[in-house]
Amino acid sequence: MRNFNIGCCRNASGKMEYFLKLEDRAIKKDDIVEEDDTEEEEEEEEEDDIEKEEEALTARVILHERKILIKMKELTVRDLLYQYHNCLEPKDVRKIGNENVKLQVMDMKDSIIESEEVGMKDFKSNGLTFKIVLTPLQQQRILERMKIIKNALVIMVAISEYADIKWSSLKHVHNDCENFQQLFKNELGYDFVKNENAKMNKEDVHKFLSKSIVHFNLYANTNDYDGL
Repeated sequence: MRNFNIGCCRNASGKMEYFLKLEDRAIKKDDIVEEDDTEEEEEEEEEDDIEKEEEALTARVILHERKILIKMKELTVRDLLYQYHNCLEPKDVRKIGNENVKLQVMDMKDSIIESEEVGMKDFKSNGLTFKIVLTPLQQQRILERMKIIKNALVIMVAISEYADIKWSSLKHVHNDCENFQQLFKNELGYDFVKNENAKMNKEDVHKFLSKSIVHFNLYANTNDYDGL
């Protein structure tokens, strides 16, 4: 092993002269630097992180009481459905095509997960266990069209007596009117109106309806009815 030594001295004229001296010497034990293990440790930590990440992206999915483990590429509801679709049995694929149904993700409380924000929260709290349900699209549209009526007007026209003697009178209509009034007016709190005369012709019905429209001001809907 060679050492480099730098020295200096004054010459006869008094100027400083510098020189480089090379020396050979044996390599000592202290000269040997051991290889740092940090790089190897970092590689092991990276491998552990990858294994933990793969484990974190493994979801347990239930369909028809059948449990499946799914490897996900990202922690989203969309990717969960995509990966699960690849695991469907042929009968499930046929059902989706023939019965016009779609896959929906549900948590273990049977609540449908509709947004990524809710899905991410459930991913972290429920241990990645979900249910996949096949929901008919027609049923889904019906549910979306459902509306709760809070302030309605109920107009009831009940005719139980007829001028034509060939038609027999309907003796139970009066009781039906009382039952409907009890339901809509007393229980649901809707405005309720019904005809007083049990025998009415077409003109009488038109007059009754026109009177009701004016009385409740339906053209302007000043009472803010959300159902009729």
